[in-house]
Amino acid sequence: MNPVLLNLYEGLWAGLAGRAIQRFDAQSVHHRMIEALRLGDRFDAIPPAARWIQRHVLPDQPVDAGGVRLPHPLILAAGFVKGDGFADEDSALAAVDAGQDVLPGWRTMPALVGAVEFGSFTRHPRLGNPGTVMWRDDSTGSTQNRVGLRNPGARAAARFLAGQRAHLPPVWGINLAVSPGVSDPDQELAEIVEAAGFFVGSLGQPHPLAYEPITPGPLSHARGERMRGRRAKQVRARVARRGTRSICRAQTPTTTRAPTRPRPRRICCAAPWSRCCPPRCGSRSAPAWRRSSTRR
Repeated sequence: MNPVLLNLYEGLWAGLAGRAIQRFDAQSVHHRMIEALRLGDRFDAIPPAARWIQRHVLPDQPVDAGGVRLPHPLILAAGFVKGDGFADEDSALAAVDAGQDVLPGWRTMPALVGAVEFGSFTRHPRLGNPGTVMWRDDSTGSTQNRVGLRNPGARAAARFLAGQRAHLPPVWGINLAVSPGVSDPDQELAEIVEAAGFFVGSLGQPHPLAYEPITPGPLSHARGERMRGRRAKQVRARVARRGTRSICRAQTPTTTRAPTRPRPRRICCAAPWSRCCPPRCGSRSAPAWRRSSTRR
């Protein structure tokens, strides 16, 4: 990384941008950022300018992971470029067909930071949670959220990305999640397979897909891991046959409490390519490209 530019960035953040952002609540800042990304996606001059910044601040440091060559050992994880929420699939598809940017940041963020994992996308669209869903926790110096998996749904997202194929970055990823409230294992599997099928069908040979199994309710650690293991094998068997390059499972820690959304910490791959996984699936030696705390 260029130390001069990084020092300049840190100075501007600490002395100007950070203080300005603190004057507004977290949810308002997030909304304004999303609209700025939507604007950046629209103008052809913005992505080249963003790529110029990236090249000078974060020069290429290629790394191989999952059979894909990443420009850097870091990837922006799912949760930021996840798209608008919709009440139903018909309205989401209508917005895509009307030319609406339902995935703000799809063009600008890869140009600015490198590889991006779009999503999470559920099988059906979600509006997310109402009210205040993002706030600052002064005690920890962090920003918290309960967005509720707002997204346009897998079918609309796949159609949108297929329509932007000429402008997609060379490396990107997709994250799939089971709809909150789904407790039947067969329905969980059906949702993931169908959602992945939309991307495979619309984009041909897609880039790696990651899926995040959500096990509602309190579960013991052992039972939760067995359930996740079965899902991984079934998704591999059903989806990999459709010609995907790799299907990866975002592994989450289980808990005996009734949690909100658990946070992925490691990665396991449900694909026949051995280089997609560390020697011990689920170990701490997980690929660096999926180590991130960026959440939904």
